[in-house]
Amino acid sequence: MTKNYLEKNYVVSSYNENTNEQMDYYINENSCKKGDAAYLYLHEKNKIQKMEIVKIISRSCDPYVYDKLLENEDILLDGEDKYNADTSAEFITDNDCYLVWFKYVTAIDEQKCAAEINENIHWYELCFFGDEDTEGKNYNAQKACSYVIKTEIPPVIDNKIALKILFGEPREPWEKELIDNCTCVMEVTEDEAHFFDVEELTKRVESEYGVYYTRG
Repeated sequence: MTKNYLEKNYVVSSYNENTNEQMDYYINENSCKKGDAAYLYLHEKNKIQKMEIVKIISRSCDPYVYDKLLENEDILLDGEDKYNADTSAEFITDNDCYLVWFKYVTAIDEQKCAAEINENIHWYELCFFGDEDTEGKNYNAQKACSYVIKTEIPPVIDNKIALKILFGEPREPWEKELIDNCTCVMEVTEDEAHFFDVEELTKRVESEYGVYYTRG
């Protein structure tokens, strides 16, 4: 994560502006509920600290309640005790106003989270125009290809769902041709999946047919 990326994609709330102690808080206004990631840039240390939202109150939910809360000048500090937060900030954007409390995310927390996520990951290879490993009767050497999808859907995944994850709503003729000639969908290991271009499959999507990952 870089400061430039945060400036382009997140909304910012700055404290102690124009001093060495300036702190810039960043949240993604499209993903700012409890448990979502946020960031703090510390100018003095030139460091980005990852955080997790532990409590958020938006003015749009109830303007009267929000404005009453602001009558307490220590609402953020009081909330840090109440919500067991490490820090907090108010955001005023073109769309809404927010009071947000955060917990710092440590390297140990991230490793633990990554390990838990990896346990839920299931990789599937989709083969088209035959499986080049078996070269069965459907194998077409000129057109045979395969792709891998990353999901949290345990086996066995339905072929139609796997194709939906890979292509979404097919628009191009070649996509429709592949869909009509899908010959197998099989679970593969993470090591096998990494023979494909999967490094950028980092954006987690919750859908009606399960969780999967797209390019972030």
